[in-house]
Amino acid sequence: MELRDYQKKAMDELWDWFDHNPGNPLIVAPTGAGKSVLLADICQKAVGQWDDTQILVLTTQKELLEQDLRKLGTIWPLAPVGIYSAGMGHKEVAQITFATIQSIARHPELLPAIDLCIFDEAHLINNNAEGQARTLLAMLRTRRPHMRVVGLTATPYRLGQGELTDGIFDKPVIHCSSIFELQRMGFLCRLKSKVGHGEVDTSSLHVRAGEFVAREMDDLVNRRLTTEEICREVVARCRERRHWLLFCTGVRHAEAVRDELRNLGVKADCVTGKTDEKERARILDDFKAGRITAVTNANVLTTGFDAPCIDLIVMLRPTLSPGLYVQMAGRGLRIDPCKQDCLVLDFVGNVKRHGPVTMVNPPARAGKHRGGGGGTGVAPCKVCPRCDEIVPAVTRVCPSCGYEWLPDFSLHDEDINGEGRNPMRRLMVRRWRWEIKESRAGNRMLMVTFEGSLLNPTVVRDFMTIWAPGWAGEKARMRLGTYLSRCGLNGLSNPDEMIEMLNKATPPEAVLWKMDGRYTRLEDVLWKLETPSA
Repeated sequence: MELRDYQKKAMDELWDWFDHNPGNPLIVAPTGAGKSVLLADICQKAVGQWDDTQILVLTTQKELLEQDLRKLGTIWPLAPVGIYSAGMGHKEVAQITFATIQSIARHPELLPAIDLCIFDEAHLINNNAEGQARTLLAMLRTRRPHMRVVGLTATPYRLGQGELTDGIFDKPVIHCSSIFELQRMGFLCRLKSKVGHGEVDTSSLHVRAGEFVAREMDDLVNRRLTTEEICREVVARCRERRHWLLFCTGVRHAEAVRDELRNLGVKADCVTGKTDEKERARILDDFKAGRITAVTNANVLTTGFDAPCIDLIVMLRPTLSPGLYVQMAGRGLRIDPCKQDCLVLDFVGNVKRHGPVTMVNPPARAGKHRGGGGGTGVAPCKVCPRCDEIVPAVTRVCPSCGYEWLPDFSLHDEDINGEGRNPMRRLMVRRWRWEIKESRAGNRMLMVTFEGSLLNPTVVRDFMTIWAPGWAGEKARMRLGTYLSRCGLNGLSNPDEMIEMLNKATPPEAVLWKMDGRYTRLEDVLWKLETPSA
């Protein structure tokens, strides 16, 4: 199987990362970007270069393990693979061992000394030195102190703990394309969203450990009249949709929504943590085959569930977790011949709370949260689209670069995809100019200006606060790293030399941009105009 260009880029960055960094790399790839392909390519190249390499592939779900195994079998049919998973009925160890952590953590002594551990859905690893995964990894390091851990995830943060690079993973993060770019190339499906007419007011909910209190959440949403009203609206508005996935607050709620949908004539079933494995497999097979229209679930189909046919996601479970929000919405990102887009029908304010899935901010650390209901916390923040300065949500003018926000912050039908009424436009790049600018606040910024054709006066600028501390600076340095990597200029650190070399380098073919107030806002950089391939 031939890797797509963005996948090749991520793999090149990974091996370069290993050459220049001593720690554990983290690869961030949107849902549907092909994390299983990346995982398989890592295994094949590692064993190909060092034939005695011992590899352990870890995840928490049997279904995800099966998906990763299928992809490795497609790319490398004769791979030396063993499977250690009670759920799959296998307990074998080989040069490349695929294991569910719940199974192998009970018998780590069966494993050889591991050189490379690959953790799929790395956001499930605790940033703190606790939990089953951290205990297992610590034990493996006693036998191989220089073991490397590669993380794969679509959401590089944990609720209440911040970014994953605050845990076992190290910076810089390797970014495998973006949702916008993959949608543009036809590799991901477009999302659009609508707020339910029967939207539930979550302002009374309290917060514990960074998330809404579970019992309060269930008591608020799981009411007979509320469930009846919401289900009637879903049925009335979504009859043309064929594969519905509904996220509920708990087991009782998931069962109640399933029963009400059945009362309304919809073929529906329910999957929870209590569902027997064989029954769960039957339900999901029937759902993918179209024999069941709707599946309700409680916290079990957010990660590793691959059903490209999903064309409707109903959010009935409020969350303060950006990661959980993106994982829920991400179930609809995969492309399928039977759908043109995926509708996200939000009854609990998640889209308003977190914004477009294409630009979600990482969560605050323990004791802080970004919006929601009762309880205490800090005022929600936003990031300046021109210079990445993090400012309070009420700010109208950025204190760093002077950017002015429009007074209308309302979300529209398609805002979960970051588009709304403001269409995205493409600028074919004729040339670019790099320079250092100073903000009104006296802070230095790196700026690149993209220019179009001589007949098109539009210019689009990207501001990077690479000298700033914290997340704003880290995000800017990651973006600069992408530019340098694309131009083959890795390793440059002197600003004057960097600007000189970038100004001589070949610019991208195009950029995507939108109007934001009186300014143009860069949305994506298109280095090569590709067409989807099989």
